[in-house]
Amino acid sequence: MASSTSSRELVRRYLEGRSTERLPVVMHLGPYAARLQQMSYEQMCSDATLLANSLQSAQKLFGCDGLILLADPTIEAEACGCEIAWQDDQPHVASHPADGSDEWPESVPLEGVEGRGRLAASLRPPGASPRSSARTWPCSRP
Repeated sequence: MASSTSSRELVRRYLEGRSTERLPVVMHLGPYAARLQQMSYEQMCSDATLLANSLQSAQKLFGCDGLILLADPTIEAEACGCEIAWQDDQPHVASHPADGSDEWPESVPLEGVEGRGRLAASLRPPGASPRSSARTWPCSRP
């Protein structure tokens, strides 16, 4: 019997704690979506069009109701000034703004953060204008 509920509505109802006819299937495809398109994860994450097309193709192939998009903490680190290095198609933080300094910064400047690095590709579709009213983000010591 075919379902009349869309995937979007199914996921929404589930997240709101309402009853659903079945559990939604939500997948984290990340690097696998890139490999399905025969490209590196770094390449996919750096371009909004490649990211959207890769995730859409993977969603169609697997038939899932939803996707977890880019569960990658280095995206935010990169946007806040950390250098990211890639090894075996996986990102890691290579350095950060406080490297070599005895003083921890009071804040990280957020002016234009939404346009930096891979964060720009993950936040908006191609051609969209980034918007933000925040100017700084307070830092806490590790």
